[in-house]
Amino acid sequence: DIYMLFLLKTELKHGDIVMNNQSIIFLAIITVMIHFNSSTLLAMEKQKASKSATKIVPEATTGDSSTLKLDKMKPGKNWFLRFTLGAGYGQVNNSVNAVQSLETGNKYHRNLTGTLSTEYQWGKYLGMEAEGYYGVGSSPSITDVIATSGTLSTKDRKIATYGILADVQMRYPLTRFKRDWGFHAGVGYGMMGVKRTNPVREAVTVDSSTFKVPGFFGTLGVEFRLIPEIAMGADFALAFATSPSLKNTTGSTDTASATFNSGSFSRIRVNANYIWDAQFRFGMEYARRAISASPNSANVIQRDVMNQFYATITTIL
Repeated sequence: DIYMLFLLKTELKHGDIVMNNQSIIFLAIITVMIHFNSSTLLAMEKQKASKSATKIVPEATTGDSSTLKLDKMKPGKNWFLRFTLGAGYGQVNNSVNAVQSLETGNKYHRNLTGTLSTEYQWGKYLGMEAEGYYGVGSSPSITDVIATSGTLSTKDRKIATYGILADVQMRYPLTRFKRDWGFHAGVGYGMMGVKRTNPVREAVTVDSSTFKVPGFFGTLGVEFRLIPEIAMGADFALAFATSPSLKNTTGSTDTASATFNSGSFSRIRVNANYIWDAQFRFGMEYARRAISASPNSANVIQRDVMNQFYATITTIL
């Protein structure tokens, strides 16, 4: 460029246009500015490309090893552990309960509840899950009418809900409609129960009453990414082979027990989570759990429905 400017100064002359010293200086300034701006823009583009290449995206994965992009495998491993801890509020509805109490149908009992679940996945298709929950609270004050004497008795009543379920799952991940999906189906064994302290009974004094339903169950579920920052999931579990029992005690004495022809339990869970990063997310979960027993020879029917609402935190190891 300097050489060209020298030529312009010494040799160029076209018509009435003559390159003088002022023109040479002006062209030199323009040339330097053009070179400076070009170098600056090139450096900025290189820096931007470098940042884009090294940017860490929270939902990044190691490939086909994970069920969803938010499930990050350890480097060099084809498995992961996912823990979810939840705490919240629950209600229990005893709709029909001929032996356990004389509670009014559709009367909800309040309790605080917590849950802990663990998921393990090996490879792309095999997984396991274990979930436990426990809730405790007081029941509404109900006046017990004792039929033999006609007297009224108001009792301090408490209620506890508990359960544990574990299953083995087959999982299938896929991408459809520009979203990541994870489906699973499995079988397992579990138990759900409700224990009442000082339940309302007619003509019988009972300190505690425990109704529980253990047995085998099947489960189906789905998990998907609604938007890059929001993951949602739902699953359903239903027992198919159970042995329900009802036990009433006074002190350490088994006051009365009931046997049932058959029974069942079920669980519906729906959750939504905000993806904080590749290893943590925060969310909400609703769980509806129900335990029931079919009539026996004495036409006894037993059923409890639990509605539970949790705030949750999940971590992936």
